[in-house]
Amino acid sequence: ETAVGLLTLRVQFLGHFAEGFRLRARSAERKAQRLRRSGVRDLGGLRQMMQALVYLDNAETASRLSQDIDYWAQNTGEQRMAVAKLHADAELMLGNPEPYFNYSVDARKDFYLPAERKMVNLIKKKRVAIVGPAATGESLGSEIDRYDVVVRPNFNPEFVASHPESMGSRTDIAYYSGQDMTTLIDDAESLIENSDVQLINTRSFSYHTHHHRNLPWLRFARHDWSLSYHGSPLGIQRMIYDLLQFRPEEIAIFNSDFYTGSGEFAEGYRKKRSFAPGSFMNDLVVVHDLLTDFRFTQAMLETGRVTAKGRAAEVLAQEPFDYLRDVEHAGVLR
Repeated sequence: ETAVGLLTLRVQFLGHFAEGFRLRARSAERKAQRLRRSGVRDLGGLRQMMQALVYLDNAETASRLSQDIDYWAQNTGEQRMAVAKLHADAELMLGNPEPYFNYSVDARKDFYLPAERKMVNLIKKKRVAIVGPAATGESLGSEIDRYDVVVRPNFNPEFVASHPESMGSRTDIAYYSGQDMTTLIDDAESLIENSDVQLINTRSFSYHTHHHRNLPWLRFARHDWSLSYHGSPLGIQRMIYDLLQFRPEEIAIFNSDFYTGSGEFAEGYRKKRSFAPGSFMNDLVVVHDLLTDFRFTQAMLETGRVTAKGRAAEVLAQEPFDYLRDVEHAGVLR
């Protein structure tokens, strides 16, 4: 399995993404077969089996496996929550967000996080625009501004202010990675003081570094989608997953081409990165799985709560392996 994983990475670094994901699917098949032979006896084994099944596009079986919470949890509260989340995440892949809504309410009751009430008030029953930084060539700024809440990753206020026709003019919520938050905490505070941003979200692993500051505008995202067979979700997918728990009326994706364009960001949005030895862009292959993220986003559209606009809608209308061929021919991962 380790050898197949290394081979998958090597193949994808050579630009053959579709073939790399086929190798990973064969690895998932072997993992599922091995778990069936040995038997799934605990939560760790259950999660591994469900991850393999979801990667093999069999979320229905994954959901059925996790339905009996009493069987897996043995009536302990922490384990019950863990099984409930696995089941909710499998149901999301079937286009059903209700178990995730219910799980999220219970999780917030179980452990309070700063700024979570503010997030509820901002998002519940609202129309939310997630505005990506890709250079899609679209002029959807006025449509973006008509949404109740505008959300951006790695917010660059100067760039947005100079491109209202494509980016819109408002920003209510910004998301930052945990690594960015470590170095940009002072910049984030200045952003809150000098812009219309109301709330900044960062990854849960930043909690122990920053929670003692008791900043009313800083929220730690509680959890990620748990069924990635390889790595973790990328930014847009992580944002959708986090926002969805608060029951918005709509989450609309703007200015995203899912790495099928000529660059990761619009020119000037962020320091340019290259896909080469030693580059941070390597995370797109090493730490993440584009096939999983694509299927996840398509499943989010099936919930009826998530929509895609412009180029994002065109890309998400494709079959997964047609999408991967577009990535192979694009200029981002070359």
